[in-house]
Amino acid sequence: MNDPQTFETFRRESTFSCTTAALYAFHERQDVFALLTPPGSVLQVLADRRTSLQDGDLEFRLWLGPIPVSWHARHQAGPTATSFIDVQEEGPLAFWEHTHLVEEAPEKNGEPQARLIDSIRFRHHPGIAGAFSRVAFGGAALAFLFSHRHRVTRKIVEKSRK
Repeated sequence: MNDPQTFETFRRESTFSCTTAALYAFHERQDVFALLTPPGSVLQVLADRRTSLQDGDLEFRLWLGPIPVSWHARHQAGPTATSFIDVQEEGPLAFWEHTHLVEEAPEKNGEPQARLIDSIRFRHHPGIAGAFSRVAFGGAALAFLFSHRHRVTRKIVEKSRK
């Protein structure tokens, strides 16, 4: 990746037995960061100046074991009414843009279904400066993180339907 305009991408898609409103509302929960943070990591919200998922900014510190990672993200509207994007303003990568898209999926056995698509464009710093982010936010780490997030999301949104 020598071209500074080249992005790496990551995508995780899951379908849940719930409505799009319920899936979007899950992301609005005050405790959503704690719920979605994998075991072994700690997330501290330092400042939350969001007025909604689609507006404002958030500063947090993510502890990856003994290593603190500071992050400042700006939230903005996504391509649909049930989507939002967080863009890293300051943090461990050269660039990070994460689109959270919630959309209706075909019904299953007469029950509503909603699809969550997490789509990320990112770029590491070049050379040694990007070594940490390549490990902490590379493909394998993102696959683990979003597998965990979608598993927790499923457990909570589908349990709340019953």
